[in-house]
Amino acid sequence: MIDNINNTDSETNLVSCIVCKEEIKKGADYCHKCNHYQNRWVNRLRYGASVVGVLTLISSGLIFVITKAPEAISNIFPDKSLEVIEFTSNGYIAILNSGDGSIFVRDYQINTPFLTITKPIAISISQGKIAIIKGEAKDKEINTANKTYVNNFPPEKWNQLDCHYEPEFLISNSSFLKQLREAYGQGLGELPTTTTFNYLYIDSKQWLSTKVDVVGVLTMNPDSCN
Repeated sequence: MIDNINNTDSETNLVSCIVCKEEIKKGADYCHKCNHYQNRWVNRLRYGASVVGVLTLISSGLIFVITKAPEAISNIFPDKSLEVIEFTSNGYIAILNSGDGSIFVRDYQINTPFLTITKPIAISISQGKIAIIKGEAKDKEINTANKTYVNNFPPEKWNQLDCHYEPEFLISNSSFLKQLREAYGQGLGELPTTTTFNYLYIDSKQWLSTKVDVVGVLTMNPDSCN
């Protein structure tokens, strides 16, 4: 059943528009004053089509934003991360450039209440690449012919030792540090601290730094004074 509402004026042969109530010709399908049809279902279908069109446009925009947003955010706020995979101050260092551009690693600094160590690195690392800074063997014996790890010696006195003794710092999650702890127990004489890596994010020429937790242990090398 078609829902038509017409208020007929028998004297003038005019009717009122079902929407704006202005007079229009009897039998007219459309009101040019308010731009509505005189059939409520037609108006509803027309309105529904407009809503569907708007929703389609919005959803298309959302899909575009969702697919392009990560790239746009990456361009505006690039990831400049540096990850230290392995660190042994007297041996092996591996650094991953996990950011969105190339970096230049200048140096690292170890700061403790008793001593400060700064060592240059000076190496460029491309995006997604790993750099090996020092190439000594990654797997080492706890005791070697020319190096012994010293136990029961307090870290606050490390700077008073002669040239035969040298502190060595290892990343706190190092498997080698775990071996040392198993071998020496509580007598290892550990010095927990952090190492700061200073690097340049090349695209923006911005100097940055990142810190990693390290643990210091004392070594004795009879040949280190030569």
